Amino acid sequence: MTRALARDNHNLAMPEGNTGGVRRGVLGVARIATEKIIPAVRRGQTNGVAAVASRSAGRARAVAARFTIPRAYGSLGDR
Repeated sequence: MTRALARDNHNLAMPEGNTGGVRRGVLGVARIATEKIIPAVRRGQTNGVAAVASRSAGRARAVAARFTIPRAYGSLGDR
C-alpha cells in the first residue's frame, strides 16, 4: 500500500512528508496518554499513532476522534 493510499484510507496521523517511520498503538486513554504520550508521539518526525485501546470502547473512540487516530479498540482482543 502506498503512503498516499494509506493516508487517504486510514489517516494514520503521520507527519507530512514522512517517508516511513514507526506507527504506535497506545494502550489506555487516561490523562497521561492524552496529555503527554499521544501529543509527544505526534510531534516526532517519524512517529504516528495508528490505534488506541481502552477497556471502554466508547472512551477509545472518543480519544481516537479527538486526535484523528484511525483505529479504536474496546479491548486488547478486538481487531
